Amino acid sequence: MTHKDITELLEKYRNGTATEEEIDVLLYRIQNLNKDSKLTFSELEYKSYQARISENLPVTHGRIRPLKTWLGMAAAVLIFAGLGTWFYLSGQHHQVSSKISRNELLPGGNQAILTLDNGKQVILNGTHAGTIASQGNVVVSQTANGAIAYLPGSSSGNQDQEIRYNQIATYKGGEYQITLADGTKVWINAASALKYPTRFTGNYRTVELTGEAYFEVAKNKHLPFKVLSKGQVVEVLGTHFNINTYGDDGLIKTTLLEGSVKISAPGKTALLKPGQQARLDTLPQKTGGHIKVVENIDTEDVVAWKSGAFVFDNSHIQQIMLQIARCYNANINYEGIKPQLTFTGVIKKSSDINDVLELIERAGDAQFKVNGKTITVKKK
Repeated sequence: MTHKDITELLEKYRNGTATEEEIDVLLYRIQNLNKDSKLTFSELEYKSYQARISENLPVTHGRIRPLKTWLGMAAAVLIFAGLGTWFYLSGQHHQVSSKISRNELLPGGNQAILTLDNGKQVILNGTHAGTIASQGNVVVSQTANGAIAYLPGSSSGNQDQEIRYNQIATYKGGEYQITLADGTKVWINAASALKYPTRFTGNYRTVELTGEAYFEVAKNKHLPFKVLSKGQVVEVLGTHFNINTYGDDGLIKTTLLEGSVKISAPGKTALLKPGQQARLDTLPQKTGGHIKVVENIDTEDVVAWKSGAFVFDNSHIQQIMLQIARCYNANINYEGIKPQLTFTGVIKKSSDINDVLELIERAGDAQFKVNGKTITVKKK
């Protein structure tokens, strides 16, 4: 939100036209003015806003809800850039455009395919806890919360020294969590795959990623952890980070939340500190595969998908539709001239697709038609 947006909402409150949702949003934004990297306020401006809040927006304790709470709510909030308008989507059903009919597009959930070392595939849906398979001296188990874990098996008898590789792949619309043999936890986003050994040996703990995943790496200073992804290598000892290799905008993005990581690509390296993001160009014929390090990244926004939300920041309609396609297992078709809509907002991933598309329609020049699993996008 800009200074102007905040002032306009204050005026709406004064004249009694602000909704409860707009008041909540205003309070949250004022509370976090100095935490927003896109807004720079002088000390005088900040105190002025705080004084106006005290004077004009008396509220009870606990009224302000932090971002994590917003993401956990059953509602979805969309903030449309350039319009200064906030749309609030609660549990009730809204009347949708006649162009958008009830359809087969449903939000995803815990679903993936586990491929064992012998090629056997196991469908995962998080419904049955217990042992799934044995891989040498390692037991593959599904926990009560639906995650997969690799646990030591019986120590009796001969120790199996063979290195076995498994792969877990999510569908479009699917996500899954896995705990590797060393205790590292990995959250795997939709349309992604992680290949890994059932136990780690040698000088490194090495896994391969396509798509997107969030890692909480178990600390082991004697055994560095490596993630291989599209020509990039991320090396750590123990840390929390997110890797996005979808390349929707021509970039591989590695975002560090805790600890430190080393990013390597042919002829290039970069060291990240918490709050930084490395962006590796995926079009080396045009860019030379340059690694750019960006400061002051909103890491909560980057990993919001893990908490069940999309966070858009001045995103183009094509980038938005790519994320919607992955979440709802949809096919996207553009008809005629593509809309030029861009906006910023937060969408709960469990929202009904019809409500999501209707709100995007309100934001600008995009119009949608749904037929089965295909969403057709065209300019109004």
